[in-house]
Amino acid sequence: MSAYSFRMHKEAAWAEGLGAIELPNDVEAVAFVKYVIRDIKRGPTARYAGWTMDITEGDEDRAAGSVFFDSVEIEL
Repeated sequence: MSAYSFRMHKEAAWAEGLGAIELPNDVEAVAFVKYVIRDIKRGPTARYAGWTMDITEGDEDRAAGSVFFDSVEIEL
């Protein structure tokens, strides 16, 4: 298992690191991010229009993926 880190941002103007979690692979890291985004979007969603969550892996900060908030649907 590898440590994956997450960073939420809107364009390059502002970014916030959201911590890290150990996950088995990139696919699970992207699935986790989509789950987190769905949870965040249950609140005031207009605030997060245009935001992205970047995923990096390991001490070398290898890019493992990016998920646009707008691409994640909220499950009813």
